[in-house]
Amino acid sequence: MERTVDLPASDAFALISDFHVHERWIPLTTIEAPRPPLNPGDQVVAVSAGFFTDRMRVLEATPPDGATPGVVRVRKEGPILLGDAAITVVAVGPDTSTILWEEDVWLAGPLPRRLTRALLAPAFAAMLALALRGVGRDAAALARVRDARRTS
Repeated sequence: MERTVDLPASDAFALISDFHVHERWIPLTTIEAPRPPLNPGDQVVAVSAGFFTDRMRVLEATPPDGATPGVVRVRKEGPILLGDAAITVVAVGPDTSTILWEEDVWLAGPLPRRLTRALLAPAFAAMLALALRGVGRDAAALARVRDARRTS
């Protein structure tokens, strides 16, 4: 799922790579994570609705550099969810970027990965749509601040 925002890629990457901000985008969720910049090996723990724990390990956190996209990749390590997630930030102009958020997630346990991946897909699509709407709101607020500074 993707969203284009009116922020330079570096600012969009700074926004999405601060996992504490994700709490605003994903309802009923608290997140324990190191402060940016993220580093491979860092652990991120999201707890939704007070009991649903999602442990993740940062695999990559590479800021954008010119035409090279920025990427944050995490591996979900249980106890309930397994899989991978990636958020990619691509510059499409000096003050515009596209954020692509992908999740390949399944349930830990005895059921086949293919089955639980399919069962989770609608919920994760809704969560990503909601999160990217929040990204859009935060990006718009940051762009307003930037534009106000430019006119002062």
